[in-house]
Amino acid sequence: VPKSASVATFKSVLGYGKWTWLSSTILIFNAHTDKWIVSAILGLKVFGYYSIGVSVLNQLKTIFTSSVSWIFPKISSGKLSDKEKASMHLKLTLFASLIGLVTSFVLVKIDFFFLMWLGKETFENSKLFLHLFLFLLPVWLISSASFYYLLGLGIVKKKFYADLFVFLTKITVTFVALLKLDYERWPILFVIPIMIELLLFTVLVHQKSKLKLLYVALFVLFNLLVLTLRFNNIL
Repeated sequence: VPKSASVATFKSVLGYGKWTWLSSTILIFNAHTDKWIVSAILGLKVFGYYSIGVSVLNQLKTIFTSSVSWIFPKISSGKLSDKEKASMHLKLTLFASLIGLVTSFVLVKIDFFFLMWLGKETFENSKLFLHLFLFLLPVWLISSASFYYLLGLGIVKKKFYADLFVFLTKITVTFVALLKLDYERWPILFVIPIMIELLLFTVLVHQKSKLKLLYVALFVLFNLLVLTLRFNNIL
């Protein structure tokens, strides 16, 4: 029995590692493919300014997502009840997104940080991309807790397929926006793959943890409303 158990454990770990690696590979492509497309279609000059906005978004996303990573060992231990997991998920989701919202507001309203870093000319040329990606930051952070829940619950195979679908959606949105739409503020359309990721991650976690979906849905609507108001210069 111990030998069989050890073989089963080895296969489980091997499978987990394989799907996690595949998912990580997709995430790497997801983080860079849009920049390759922008470079090819719009040229290196626009690519440079676009890359500044993307880099700021990705770095902030990484920092704030990591701030909730401590939940991973608690989830993977299997010691939390469904009620506890659902409650913790909601709290971490609110925390990550709200801190992202505050940071986004501050960085958009106060240009000092970017002027110091980039200089006046580079900042003015990249300002549009910077602001659009900062608008998207709080919405993207809503899936932060779900990311670690998927890993902790061992739902890595389904996560890979979710990541792949989001990646393909992002590529499609980028091509359509650049080739079919004559719209300067096109990066705001990345809200589409972000919302798809949020939906897929939430559904997958809910299947194992019975999340408080009504509260999550209301918070998503709140963030989308804030995004819309900011995008239209009302906030």
